[in-house]
Amino acid sequence: MFTRLKTVEEEREVCILKGYAVKTSRLDTKRFLRLMEYRRLPKHIKRIKPWNGDLLVLVDIVEDGDPINDVVNLVARMVERGFGSELSFDDPVSLIETVSVPKYQPLTDAQYIESTALWPCIRSSRTTEELNIEYIKTMIEEVKTRKNAPICCGTCIIADGKRALSIHEDTDNILGHSILKGIEEISKAQISYLCTGLDAFIFREPCLSCSMALVHGRIKRVFCINRVSKGAFSSLKINYNRSLNHRYPVYFMNEDYGDKPE
Repeated sequence: MFTRLKTVEEEREVCILKGYAVKTSRLDTKRFLRLMEYRRLPKHIKRIKPWNGDLLVLVDIVEDGDPINDVVNLVARMVERGFGSELSFDDPVSLIETVSVPKYQPLTDAQYIESTALWPCIRSSRTTEELNIEYIKTMIEEVKTRKNAPICCGTCIIADGKRALSIHEDTDNILGHSILKGIEEISKAQISYLCTGLDAFIFREPCLSCSMALVHGRIKRVFCINRVSKGAFSSLKINYNRSLNHRYPVYFMNEDYGDKPE
């Protein structure tokens, strides 16, 4: 029925960093792993990758500068202590493989599949929110019965997870947008600190001022029936802006929902 708007991080392509890994047998790994960990890796990247029956152990990645000389010196010291003997390599440099690793931790299924194809990594543990469908349906049906003039978002209902606390429609007055009136009513009623913990249900994406009012009003979630071209949510993603001191998820009604109004 509703799908959460993805963040910029969830929509970005998988970025690749170059890295240096050392070829090793499984017998060598435990013995030399501490030496290989001279460089801390990003938390989402795993250290070891299976490779042709043996292992590749990631030693370093290329970010600000190329650490190849440090890697070569490290491997040379390890070879002097017997590392690589199981693989019968005489040249320390021949033990080093250039590999590709994902720069960012994968957040979505698609990112995870593409990232792990490069190098083993850990996916974000972010969970999918379970929505109360009956509650959402009730609020949305109420929005659709109201006058939804193309001024800002049309109708705005602010609800507490069970019932509507405020219902307003847009007017032509610049301060008469339904979101502004709803936040003002909730604030005066002192139900909570502004709209903390409350949901907003709207007919279409609001203007930039009203989307910012939802930030300042500390709204918990927004459920929107219709997107608009270059909208404050779907295009600007103002609700996810990291420079703001409050952020909130936005859910859009799915296009294939049977009685979606336009």
